[in-house]
Amino acid sequence: MIRANGQTFATFDELIASYKAHNPNDAIEEQNPYTDPKTNEADFYTLRIRKDGKKTFRQVSKIDGNWQWKGCPNKSPLFNRIRVAECEKVLIVEGEKCVREFTKLGMEGIAATTAPGGALNASKADWSCLSGKTCYIWRDYDEPGLKYETDIIAELRKFDCRILRCRVEELDLDEKGDLADYIELNEGTHQDKIAAVNLVLHDAEPLGVTSAVADRFEKITSGEFRAIPFSQKPLLSQMAKAIMPGTLTTICGDPGAGKSFFVLEDAWRWVLELGESVKVLMLEDDDAFHQTRALAQMSGYADLTDVDFIQNNAEFANGQLAYHRERLETFSRHLETTQSEQKTLDEIAKWVQMHAENGVRILIVDPITAAKVSDKPWIDDQKFLFQAKNVLEKTGASLILTTHPRMGQAGKPSLSGMAGGASYPRFSQCVLWLKNYDVEQESPIYRGSIARHKQTVEIRKSRNGKGQGTNIAINLNFQNLCFDELGIIDQTEKGKA
Repeated sequence: MIRANGQTFATFDELIASYKAHNPNDAIEEQNPYTDPKTNEADFYTLRIRKDGKKTFRQVSKIDGNWQWKGCPNKSPLFNRIRVAECEKVLIVEGEKCVREFTKLGMEGIAATTAPGGALNASKADWSCLSGKTCYIWRDYDEPGLKYETDIIAELRKFDCRILRCRVEELDLDEKGDLADYIELNEGTHQDKIAAVNLVLHDAEPLGVTSAVADRFEKITSGEFRAIPFSQKPLLSQMAKAIMPGTLTTICGDPGAGKSFFVLEDAWRWVLELGESVKVLMLEDDDAFHQTRALAQMSGYADLTDVDFIQNNAEFANGQLAYHRERLETFSRHLETTQSEQKTLDEIAKWVQMHAENGVRILIVDPITAAKVSDKPWIDDQKFLFQAKNVLEKTGASLILTTHPRMGQAGKPSLSGMAGGASYPRFSQCVLWLKNYDVEQESPIYRGSIARHKQTVEIRKSRNGKGQGTNIAINLNFQNLCFDELGIIDQTEKGKA
């Protein structure tokens, strides 16, 4: 056991001596000094220790003049900083061993460095000493290495670096293979090894600041990055471009506005007609309730939700169920309910993460306001949205939430009037507002026609589409419980009226 924790030592050697005295059976296999170019003295070490036959890593830092068993209180330094300061080109690798192996090659004009603590700690390091330099990234050939590379790119872009990515996936390395493995793999003379490494650097992929745009265009062209349309709503789909990868859409509306019918129809059509991967979490009512509504929409008979109708027309109702049962079965595998058990926002966030990481493209939670919250719901909402947004950005899934206006805000479609305060509209790429009218409206539609309608869907926010501020006339069709899209309301003509 390391009894030195919490203690301070005047020198690094005293710290090591204390450790060995208390842990005589452990072997310190590596001591990696991180030397400050300004003082030419180490201010940080990483240690590799063999304990009970297992490898472990520790960090020690010089804090306020004394050595402690702690990481740096702020950002961690980079390894090999003296050599890095002398060179305009830097090779960023994963681990001190790779830095040493590269340094042995003696290549002129380029220094190697690494962030301490492994692939998951790149964002915790201080990369500012690389400002303005040409930086090559040579990651380990595994998933953690890919994250390391991604995090480093994000950090280097803060410091005006020229960034190039070594194409390690083309080097025939084994899983987890690194630069040291590649050098060893290339047999021959010392100069042969230098030439092999130089070829990789020469072939490195430049990552300009606009590379993200190029990547996005490539994914759009291939169809990987696309907006999934709302079912039977071409105008809303075109104007909102809501269901893009990695996005959050919030649908708000008064009680009775038809939000659940709205998302339910889209959900089963996405599954059955477009073949999309969808999961729906209904936080109110049971499986039979929502399956019955879906059956009514599929069949076109709203009466199938009426218990009196079913009782008086049992043969017809059972016939419709038999006819649509296979489709209903298929969709219902994508539908979940809470079975009267109220879920917390944290549980819903975990539900989103589980399905998004398993490749589900569209996730729907209806209504998010039915989740269980603490006595500080605004904090719960913000935490949930941070968790959800992080998952969506990493996986490319889309999340749709339904909510309602805050108390006293019914009938007033404004972002500030949504339940959940500022968090939901702030973190949503798209906000749609379903509005009911007590009296049928007559609204001028672009191209000169008049629409008679009792609902509108208003695009209150649209980051990916051009339709922010657009109002679309719609009607909830009471024969089939689906929405009919009637046209975009001409606000100029409506104002004249």
